[in-house]
Amino acid sequence: MKKKTRGYITIVGLWIITICIIEGVSINPRDATSAIPPKPPPYEYLSDIIHTKQPKLDPILVEEIAKSTYQQSQKFHLPPELIIALMEKESSLIPTSTSKANCIGLLQINPTAHPEKVESFEVYQLYYVDTNIKIGCQILKEYYDSTQSISEALKKYLGADSKTYLTDILTSFTDQIILKNNS
Repeated sequence: MKKKTRGYITIVGLWIITICIIEGVSINPRDATSAIPPKPPPYEYLSDIIHTKQPKLDPILVEEIAKSTYQQSQKFHLPPELIIALMEKESSLIPTSTSKANCIGLLQINPTAHPEKVESFEVYQLYYVDTNIKIGCQILKEYYDSTQSISEALKKYLGADSKTYLTDILTSFTDQIILKNNS
């Protein structure tokens, strides 16, 4: 019985191949997987958030910020949406921002307040997206670890107690999480 079943399978297989040859249809095993779209990078949704909040930024820069935010937030165990909310408040997502107090870049790194974190960098390097996000995440994580409170960590990050500052960041963060969960 098994030989008879194998015979039928062989005949059906040859029949399909013959029809494909006659019809000019190519049989490519890769065709079956080409219909499955590639999985987007894990930071792609962050690019969408950044672009929505700062549509004037070059798409290549948006992707660089999103990718670095994703990588550094994973490294320091922080929600990437929180980092974006902090960047939005600190620099309006403009990497070349400098404050009146000489705080630098997306996360407004204060070289005077964190000399040990910036000592191996030239000032201009603090504007580099990845460097700035890495140092900013490191600072926020240390503040969080010492206070065990995101509100207290953000207050320390700002260097002052501003309810508006906290509310703006936490509201933006919450809105991003809700949008992410609803999509």
